[in-house]
Amino acid sequence: IVEITEHTTLNRTKEDIQEKYEELKIINKANFNDVYDVVPSTKAPYKAGALNDKVKTDTLNQINYFRWLAGVNEVTINDNYMEHAQSGAVLLTTSSKLMHKPAQPSDMTNEFYQKAVGATNASIGVNMSANISQNSPLAESIGGYVDDTNNIYPNVGHRLRLIDYSATSTSFGYADKYGVVDMFLAWNVPRTDDFTPWPSAGYFPIQSIDKNAKWSIGFDSTI
Repeated sequence: IVEITEHTTLNRTKEDIQEKYEELKIINKANFNDVYDVVPSTKAPYKAGALNDKVKTDTLNQINYFRWLAGVNEVTINDNYMEHAQSGAVLLTTSSKLMHKPAQPSDMTNEFYQKAVGATNASIGVNMSANISQNSPLAESIGGYVDDTNNIYPNVGHRLRLIDYSATSTSFGYADKYGVVDMFLAWNVPRTDDFTPWPSAGYFPIQSIDKNAKWSIGFDSTI
C-alpha cells in the first residue's frame, strides 16, 4: 500500500479540474477528416503532408491536459520534427500490421524512410520516445496512450512516456488513420514531486481514465 500525503495535485479542487478541461477545449467527437493543410501521399511518390492548425492545437491540448492531471509540466510542439512524425505516419500505412519498425517499401526513397522510421522507432538521434496508433483520430489517441488498455505488452509504457516529467516538447503526425506521437526528453528537467501516480492524487475525473486501465506510480523514469 502506498499512502500519498504530499503531492502537487492534492491541492486541486473539482472546479480547478473543470476549468482546465474547458480551457484546453478537450474534444469529444471523432474527427478523421479535414485534418490537413497538405494531404500526405501514402504511395509513391510518398509525401509527408502537414496537419492543419486545429488538429495540432487539439492534439497538443490533449497531451497537456493529461500531463496537467498528472501534475507535470506542459510541453510545446517541436516544429523541427513534425515532418519526421508525418513521414512516420505515412510509413505505418505501408505495413500489414502496426509496428515500430516497418520494412522499407521498394518504391520509397531511403531519405524518406530514414526520416520516417526514426520517428516510429525513436531513432532520430535525440533523447525521445515514440508512440504509434491505428484507427483513432490523432488528438483522441492521446487518451488511449494514457489508458494503455490496448498495449500488446503487459505494461503502461505509452502512459509513462506521455506523462514523463522530463518531456519538454512533442511532435506528431497522422496519415490514413495511423498516428505517431513523439515525446522529446531533457535530462536536466527538475521533478516537481518525487513520483507520478496515475490516476493522480486528490480529485480526479473518472471520465479521464478507462475503467479497465491499470493504476500506476512512476519514480524517475521507471514505474
